[in-house]
Amino acid sequence: MGNLIKNNQFGQTYEFGLNDADAPVIPGLKVRTLDLTYEPEVNETAQDGEGAVESVTTTKPDKRSIKATATGYISNLSQYRTQTASFTFDGRFFIIGPVKEPRQKGKYVEGSVEAVSYFGVTGA
Repeated sequence: MGNLIKNNQFGQTYEFGLNDADAPVIPGLKVRTLDLTYEPEVNETAQDGEGAVESVTTTKPDKRSIKATATGYISNLSQYRTQTASFTFDGRFFIIGPVKEPRQKGKYVEGSVEAVSYFGVTGA
């Protein structure tokens, strides 16, 4: 992800955002930003008689769920409004939730799509 096609990077090498080829394919949306939040699917505690936590069970880091928010310019309004149910990104299957269409006076319309990926759910 993040290989520069039209530019060179000098000095310290850092991961470089999204190129068109790296961005998830979401019909009607030209993805410009992708915010990923990794969370444990399981987070359970056991308490003693006074309510103090004695034990915690949580998902292993490589098996966490991922919440994603993709934002970008709406390129095809009808495709965007009748969004598909899922997309794949970085080897993970994401289920689309809310699709937002905020509007501002004098600006291009930028939409956002929220999605979630569960480690054990790999397809429709």
